[in-house]
Amino acid sequence: MKAAVWWISKIKSWASSAKAIFREARPEVLDGVLVLHFRYAWHFKNAPAHQSDLMPLVSGWLGPDAKLQFVEDAAAAQAAPSARPASPEDHPLVQAAVKTLEGKVTRVREV
Repeated sequence: MKAAVWWISKIKSWASSAKAIFREARPEVLDGVLVLHFRYAWHFKNAPAHQSDLMPLVSGWLGPDAKLQFVEDAAAAQAAPSARPASPEDHPLVQAAVKTLEGKVTRVREV
């Protein structure tokens, strides 16, 4: 069974606090080690508190010698905020329209 499918099937039944932490994890199995990649520092910092709850599940799936490893994916965490403009009026298309029409943004609303 693929790691992602197994992982999703397991977290559905967990308590909401653990589910909130591990829902963001990207699982990967490498040589009997379940590696959980986290984009956000908060999830990464709080994951080890639940390791004792996870180990019986991981051992049942990968065998008694299975290990669990948490990894903070710093590159993804840094890339995400810069991937989009801070606000709609900062979008390059809006800025080009403002410049071309010599206007200004007075209101922004969701459509």
